[in-house]
Amino acid sequence: GIMVARGDPDIDELVASAKGICESKNTRGAIQKSIEKKIGHLSKAYHTLTSRDVEEPNSRMRQDYYGLRDFYSLINMLVFLCIQYQTLLNRLILRHAVKRNFGGLSDANPVQIFEELVRLPEGKQGPDSS
Repeated sequence: GIMVARGDPDIDELVASAKGICESKNTRGAIQKSIEKKIGHLSKAYHTLTSRDVEEPNSRMRQDYYGLRDFYSLINMLVFLCIQYQTLLNRLILRHAVKRNFGGLSDANPVQIFEELVRLPEGKQGPDSS
């Protein structure tokens, strides 16, 4: 058989994929724009979370634990939640989606990484992710 292996995507590839996901959801207007203007920051946060850092002992485990499916699912969930709550992307929605897609490892703090790199208003509408 033939095995096809592909390296990790860079930030530009993540951005292109995330934009494609947003466009495929047929959302128009302010909700789509609120997500699309943060796609670069979301991609950078994912890349930061999953990149191998020689200084950090558990970074290899994190890189193997999280995958592109988690990133794509995050983008899908952000779109879904913004539509469901009829609100622009905000911190409540981001926190909920990040916990849902990147929870599971006790050594990583994905919410902190995403919140530092994706600056958003707190928001009044969204799931309670406390």
